[in-house]
Amino acid sequence: MKARPTTFPKPLINLLSHLQLRTLTTNFTLPKPPNSIITPVVNPSHLLRVCTILYQQQHSPHPKLQTHLNRCEFHLTHEFFLQICNKFPFSWRPVYNFFQFTQTQHPHFNHTSTTFNKMLDVIGKSRNIELFWDVLHEMGRRGLINDKTCRIALKTLASAREMNKCVEFFHVMNGFGCCYSLEILNKVVETLCKSKLVVEAKYVVIKLRDWIKPNGVTYKFLISGFCDVGDLIEASKVWNLMVDEGFELDIDSIEEMMVTLFKSDRFGEAMKLFQMMRANRVDVLGVSTYGLVINWMCKKGKLGQAHLVFDEMQKRGIQADNMTMASLIYGLLTKCRVREAYMIMEGIEKPDITVYHGMIKGLLKLRRASEATQVFREMIKKGCEPIMHTYIMLLQGHLGKRGRKGSDPLVNFDTIFVGGLVKAGKSLEATKYVERVMNRGLEVPRSEVDRSLSKDNIIIVDSLNSIKGYRYELWCLARAAGIRYCVLYCDVEVTHCRKWNEERRERVESSYNDKIFDDLVRRFEKPDRRNRWDSPLFELWPFKDGVEKSSPAIVDAVLYLTKKVDSKTKDVRVLLPTIATQTARVSEANSLYEMDRATQEVMSAIMEAQSRAIGGPVNRITLGHGLPTVNISRAVGLPELRRLRRTFIKLAGQSSLSGPPPPSDAESAKRMFVDYLNRELETA
Repeated sequence: MKARPTTFPKPLINLLSHLQLRTLTTNFTLPKPPNSIITPVVNPSHLLRVCTILYQQQHSPHPKLQTHLNRCEFHLTHEFFLQICNKFPFSWRPVYNFFQFTQTQHPHFNHTSTTFNKMLDVIGKSRNIELFWDVLHEMGRRGLINDKTCRIALKTLASAREMNKCVEFFHVMNGFGCCYSLEILNKVVETLCKSKLVVEAKYVVIKLRDWIKPNGVTYKFLISGFCDVGDLIEASKVWNLMVDEGFELDIDSIEEMMVTLFKSDRFGEAMKLFQMMRANRVDVLGVSTYGLVINWMCKKGKLGQAHLVFDEMQKRGIQADNMTMASLIYGLLTKCRVREAYMIMEGIEKPDITVYHGMIKGLLKLRRASEATQVFREMIKKGCEPIMHTYIMLLQGHLGKRGRKGSDPLVNFDTIFVGGLVKAGKSLEATKYVERVMNRGLEVPRSEVDRSLSKDNIIIVDSLNSIKGYRYELWCLARAAGIRYCVLYCDVEVTHCRKWNEERRERVESSYNDKIFDDLVRRFEKPDRRNRWDSPLFELWPFKDGVEKSSPAIVDAVLYLTKKVDSKTKDVRVLLPTIATQTARVSEANSLYEMDRATQEVMSAIMEAQSRAIGGPVNRITLGHGLPTVNISRAVGLPELRRLRRTFIKLAGQSSLSGPPPPSDAESAKRMFVDYLNRELETA
């Protein structure tokens, strides 16, 4: 492991002492143990032994692997096979090898649809489409195809863009006795739409029209799927197709369309759709539709219109739910009508957490943090348990500007959450959350590296390199830039790292929990010079060879990066970009050249202004005389700016085919791009 110790955030006690706040506590009780102890079905030691053999011998010949497995004593059950699959969720080879072992060495063991589906899911996540397809055929021959099989199959094939196989799957399964079924098609379409694969779902529906005629449920899932991805044009096309075929649109699809219009800042169009429903199909409007409209009206500050819709709902005899009342409370508080908000809350017979959240959020918006805390205490007294979002809102409100503007070393909500999980005895969930937090921070150093890469710079990245796959991404960035790359690894024994962690704990400094530390050790990926992204590898062993004897490896690494390269140099390798990673240069004769250069200058100015602010707020960025300012109310990362830039250039190129050409001067291009950024960032 790496020798450099990790910097930990300060504990929560420093935050409370700094702000001189009174702690907010609720009675915490650990879950009671069950009365009866359930004996585990799978022996953990046997499971670990088999998994170790499968991992270490996964590339060995099958006879050798089977010999090792036969020497290992274990009781083969369906649960044991499922646990093996759970241990290798993204690696098909160990799971499939064990499956073959069960087929040859345990011929009386009959696999079920559950075990096959679990193995199929692992193979699909590994993107081994050829093997995936063969296993599907085997399941069809055995008659083990069920609804879950179809969901896994179509989701995997659609994710891999195997569109022909998606359609062929239904024909193949029909040949095995699984007849064409509209019910299965609808379940598959629902799964694809929930996975943001709505384009693939529509393709499957269209290609299977001659065998399976879609119904209103099918179109409903497609409309919801296109609304989820923000494609209102395609959603409208499906809507029209549904109406042409004589199906009546249900209220759920209409609400999805309205939500998408509201989120796209097309308030007028959403209200036109609502007015159409009031005129033609008022009988289907219920509390969910009215609550949706009232919620967005309150968010937009249209409190008068929200009251009119609320009065109409009451005249029709529809009882408002707590979500609708919470929206009204928040809307009143945004207009500083605190007394009316309290009257509404007191009139609710059984307020739930949504009502209290609306009240707390509105009071915090008015900078009344202490009053919001009193509402919180009242919520506790009435038996309404808070959630993590409740505490975060209150902490941010009490912190004022510090809580609203970016991260603060004293305000680490991740530490609070992880500490609560560990205290509740949920170490596994805490470990998974820590891993997600670590992966969440990868974008910052990766974008910094990407922005600084050049043949004249030497960049040293000494953090997060222990995470699996991160070094590979850095190697890809270096290859795309066409520069040299190497890995310098300081090898430290786990015992020394554990000793450092214990010493930090003895000094009452932030340290890892023992279970989390052990899990991080197991997840550590040691560099291997056989990997392209770990080569060339320079290794140091300070605890074995001493600091002086190990230091020449650092000199070798620096010389490798700085050595002059000519045609005779053989010990230095410069990475060359491939066709897929190399960026095509734009010709000066191209009408989009000026736009490309101008947008790049705007991006550079934004990133430079944000770096000068050192994490502070950047409201207005000036680009020069005669140019509009960039209005930014939050931190915008380089990946997001690049995505907006690509979309802008693409839209400009498409519009130039039917309209005027793109601007040929840099000033006009900058002005157009700034206007586009202000509009998109404000919407987001």
